[in-house]
Amino acid sequence: MEITEKFAAMIYLDYAATTPMWSEVIEEMTNGMKEYANPSAQYSCARKARALVDRARAEIAGLIRASRPGEIFFTSGGTESDDWAVIGAAESLPEDKRHIITSAYEHHAVLESMKELEKKGFSVSYLMPKKDGTISPDSVKKELREDTGLISIMLVNNETGALNDIGSISQIAHERNVIVHTDAVQAVGHIMVDVRELGVDILSASAHKFGGPKGMGFLYVREGTMLHKLHFGGSQERGMRPGTENVNGIAGMAAAMRLSCSGYEEELTRLSGLRDMLIEGIKDSGLRYVLNSDPENSVPYILNVSFPGFRSSVTVVRADMEGICISAGAACSAGTVGESHVIKSMSRPKEVLSSAVRFSLGRQNTEKDMIRVAGFLKKLAASR
Repeated sequence: MEITEKFAAMIYLDYAATTPMWSEVIEEMTNGMKEYANPSAQYSCARKARALVDRARAEIAGLIRASRPGEIFFTSGGTESDDWAVIGAAESLPEDKRHIITSAYEHHAVLESMKELEKKGFSVSYLMPKKDGTISPDSVKKELREDTGLISIMLVNNETGALNDIGSISQIAHERNVIVHTDAVQAVGHIMVDVRELGVDILSASAHKFGGPKGMGFLYVREGTMLHKLHFGGSQERGMRPGTENVNGIAGMAAAMRLSCSGYEEELTRLSGLRDMLIEGIKDSGLRYVLNSDPENSVPYILNVSFPGFRSSVTVVRADMEGICISAGAACSAGTVGESHVIKSMSRPKEVLSSAVRFSLGRQNTEKDMIRVAGFLKKLAASR
């Protein structure tokens, strides 16, 4: 894959925020833009555009093991997918099923949707993670009530990389006929995501998290799952999500998924090695540190660590001065005053909460990058 000079010159360790597009994706999108006709029209050039959309839908469905292409709905990204999943599913529930279970460390797209539902009279339970950062299926089971209608728990946490046992949660939920949604934005294109194994009814994903275009995502909705629509207008997406299709974005997302899912096991092994090198560099740096990610229960491409004595914003700026891009949390909260609600949910002490930073790795990272980061950390330690 070709990358820009900017990405070649710096060490980019914020892949959980966004990823550089594959060159093949750019080519696929360029071809999509050439099919300028409206895919909903009836003439021949429109049918070419429709074919691109249909092919992409079928490919994405196959990659997540959906039963049929019609279970895939295209959206503008992860936030819309989460909003639609949570609010659309909740508003489809009967009056006696207005209790929802979620976690305290969900993405803001889910949490803000929950707040809106609470204003409408829904009751929401917010589960706290265990010490390893995961949400226990037992805690979900204990929180179930007769009026529980929906559960929304993320598959991979975007700040710590904690990997939740969604399969077990789905099994518990379906014994009580409860709908299950998972935010899989940090999982799709990185690890095996099989909706049948997960047992979920609804799943959210975002293209720019796996080398695709920004402003493009999808929602998997298992056949038979009730979901109210949030938008009104035309008949696109079977009347559920009206508006002229983003043909080139859809084509680019499918290409990105195809490329990202190809050889992901080897890539996970490689990233595990880099993550372990990074941890060793942290240990040898002379810095005080606290790992907020449990390597045994998280994906290898996200590592959250606190350096007590250095505020998160200071570490991020100092790293940037060395040509290293890391973050102090989720991109949606970057630049705002406040502390990570994810780390806060893990009951960390104040000095740990205020000094947390995230390293997130991707396909362009190398061992040389980890060596350079280790050098930066030693330099940071020496500056105390």
